[in-house]
Amino acid sequence: MAEHDYVIANQNGANTRSDLNNALAAIVSNNSKATAPTTTYAFMWWADTANDILKQRNGADSAWISILTLSTGAPLATIANFTSTGIDDNATSTAITIDASENVTLSGSLKVGSMNWSASRRKQNSAQALTNGTWNIISMNVTDYDSLGELDSTGRFTADFAGRYSIHSRVLVASNAWSITNRVDFRVYKNGVGEAHGERHVAQVAYTDYIPASVTTTINLAVGDYIDVRLWHNGGAGVTLLADLEHNHLSVHRIA
Repeated sequence: MAEHDYVIANQNGANTRSDLNNALAAIVSNNSKATAPTTTYAFMWWADTANDILKQRNGADSAWISILTLSTGAPLATIANFTSTGIDDNATSTAITIDASENVTLSGSLKVGSMNWSASRRKQNSAQALTNGTWNIISMNVTDYDSLGELDSTGRFTADFAGRYSIHSRVLVASNAWSITNRVDFRVYKNGVGEAHGERHVAQVAYTDYIPASVTTTINLAVGDYIDVRLWHNGGAGVTLLADLEHNHLSVHRIA
């Protein structure tokens, strides 16, 4: 077992050589011994053979930090509470703690924007009344999935990360009296402004049924931009969204 104060005293040649050899032996063995070195320095190593732990002196030279188990190499040091913009583009309060047992704890809201994990889908299963001659916001009311919590209770999607988003929506519009002069327009709105037209459906014959409408597009969104889908019709009174959970939906996915 080796220990040295790392001070080479003025002495004769043989003693100097012995002193140097003892210092080198301490270095290569990481000051291995059962008790702590008498003389310590900031960041020096100590192989604590009594406890089977490799330790390092802290920067203030006031305490030892346990690094790993000597016999197995298993890590003992704790990596605590750090924030990285490489992990989380927006949530600066996010902290990741790894303890000695390698358990990972997340605090804050971890949102991995750089990995494009923004995916949301919301559906509508109520017979929403649709006013004639105006752009009706379709209030999707059932969440299917929402990876980053970017959908609100009405189905409006607000982007947490800038990028290009793929958007698809489809609805079924019901009426008791479609005529050949009636039509349905469907489009995506960005920040309250019409952005992308979907299908325009015109009733081919007078009938009592539903008209489907859909839109698929890609839109660039900045952080905080929001989108919703809106429908216009001239079918008069009594036009509603058909209560159909599987066909009425809005899906938004970040793709770039």
